[in-house]
Amino acid sequence: MGHAVFEMERQLRSPGAMRHLQLVLTASALVFSAQTALAQAPRAYDADDLGTLGGAMLLAAAMNSNGDIVGSGTTADGSQHAFRWTRTGGLEDLGMFGGIDAQATGINDAGDIVGLYFDDQWISHAFFLPAGGTTIQPLDDVFQPSAVSANGWFTGMSGGSRAFRATDGAPIQELTDIIGFGYAINGGGDTAGASFHGDWSKPTGPTAFRYTGADGFVELGTFGGSSSYGFGINATGTVVGGAATPAGPRHAFRALPGQPLQDLGILFPNAEWSETIAYGVNDAGDVVGQAGSTEQVVPFRYTDGTGLVNLSPLIPLAIRLNGRPYLAQAINANQQILLIYTDWAGEFRSALLRPRTDVPAPTISAVSADPAVLSPPNGEMIPVTITVYASDDYDGIPPCRITRVIDSAARFGHPHHDVEMVDDYTVYLRARLDHHHDHTYTVFVTCTNSLGGSAEGSTLVQVPRP
Repeated sequence: MGHAVFEMERQLRSPGAMRHLQLVLTASALVFSAQTALAQAPRAYDADDLGTLGGAMLLAAAMNSNGDIVGSGTTADGSQHAFRWTRTGGLEDLGMFGGIDAQATGINDAGDIVGLYFDDQWISHAFFLPAGGTTIQPLDDVFQPSAVSANGWFTGMSGGSRAFRATDGAPIQELTDIIGFGYAINGGGDTAGASFHGDWSKPTGPTAFRYTGADGFVELGTFGGSSSYGFGINATGTVVGGAATPAGPRHAFRALPGQPLQDLGILFPNAEWSETIAYGVNDAGDVVGQAGSTEQVVPFRYTDGTGLVNLSPLIPLAIRLNGRPYLAQAINANQQILLIYTDWAGEFRSALLRPRTDVPAPTISAVSADPAVLSPPNGEMIPVTITVYASDDYDGIPPCRITRVIDSAARFGHPHHDVEMVDDYTVYLRARLDHHHDHTYTVFVTCTNSLGGSAEGSTLVQVPRP
């Protein structure tokens, strides 16, 4: 372990490793080890794909309560630029701030941004970009900032490789004795992160922590394993992250101030290996993150009302056709979720998930019967096949079935001997005349998607007079 820690420290100072390392530190959510909601949880989401800056990758790092998003993306020439995205303004290339590589790592509700860029010697320079401004302000003694709160608090890793917190214009306050990283901070300056322990020659951990002005540094522990990470914190000081179990795989946790880690469980209990890690939490205590097994990796949402929910089926098919949903990085007060997915070439892409207020239903464009005319009217039972043309934003082609038939000649309440359901798309209808009126059968079908939304359509089958 000691060698691994010092190798990490060496890499922090190695110019040639900076481009790779800055992605690892900012989007640690993307390194997935191989090893009672206060509001109604949405049943589905609409999605805005953030697009690209002309290159293959667009990796979001943070989102605020307005749904504004920042991160980094590659351009057509392969360089990496910081970006900001808003629903009203779309994707904005913030550039490289005079360096050769840059990324934005945090944004607060006011629109202030923190991030870093690298000069031509691969030396990192942390910055603060005020909302509406175009000129960055340097952040002294900071190696990498990771988050900024509405009140101007920010956190990350100091130049001394320790977790820190600071406010605008004040010296940074290092929170850990040796290597540590502050991943999240709230408006009161409460900080969540992970820190190694012991001394520089033989450190152990890392272990998740919470730091507050009232209680100082509080180690949050593990689930009996060797490590844990605190990746998110909300206004109440609730920390979320992942903690190792004795067998190795991590379980997502939520830790309220003064309370032990709450194990949020796993999504795939029957898999040979299964793990969950929480990355974001809103003020209602709703949690998002990533769940993995030997077969798959998916984003999840957790609420007290629903428990762990696989978000993938709740994401529109338009996103899932572009790639694989990978993790949920953040959730805000409006229950918007920052989604990271991988395209089919394996590049990271990003999208904003917006909760729907309704249960989406399939669209039925046409229903037809074969035959649509029963002739001659000789009283025989004729098999009729129903064809349904339906689509769905979440299931693609939803399953449909015949649900009822109305016979214009049948008297209400009497046994019906002229209709016999066979299967989802076949019904037997009797070819007989109604001597008083035109005889028609109205065949109804219902299409239902996996979210429980349904739509009904119908078609007519006629028995003409000779």
